[in-house]
Amino acid sequence: MDGVSAAASIIALVTVALQSASAIHAVLSGIRDGPGQVSQLILALEGLNGVLQQLSRLQILRQDGNREDLSDLENLMGSCVKDIDRFQRMLAKLQHVPADKTLGRAWKQVKSILHKEEFREMRQIIHDYVSRLNLQLNIIQRYITELRQLVI
Repeated sequence: MDGVSAAASIIALVTVALQSASAIHAVLSGIRDGPGQVSQLILALEGLNGVLQQLSRLQILRQDGNREDLSDLENLMGSCVKDIDRFQRMLAKLQHVPADKTLGRAWKQVKSILHKEEFREMRQIIHDYVSRLNLQLNIIQRYITELRQLVI
C-alpha cells in the first residue's frame, strides 16, 4: 500500500478506535463500586484516548503525496481496533436496561466482580497499545522534526 493509502487507512482506524474507546469508557464509567481493575482500565483507556488524539492531529497523515512508510503504524492500529472492538462486545454484556436502574446497577456490580480477570487482561492489552502507539508517534514526530531541519 502506498503512503497516501496507508495514511488514509490510519486516519480511519484512529477514528474508529477513538469511537470504540469512548463507548467502552462510557460503559465502565457506569460501574459504581466495581473492582480496582475497572478504575485501572478506565485510566488505561484515557491514556489510549490521548495517544489516539495526538495521532489524529498529525498533519503528515493528512498531506497529499505522503510517501512515508507507515505500514507499522497501520498494522498496529488495525490490531488495536480489532482488540478494542472485541472488548466493546464483551463489555456490552454489562450494560443494563434503563427501565430497571437499581437491578441493572446491582447486576453490573456482580458481573464486574466476575469479570475481574478479563478487566486486568484488557488493561494490560490497552496499556501495551498505548506504549507501542506512543513509540510510533515519537518516531513520526522525530521524522517530521528532521524534515523541518532539512528545509531550514
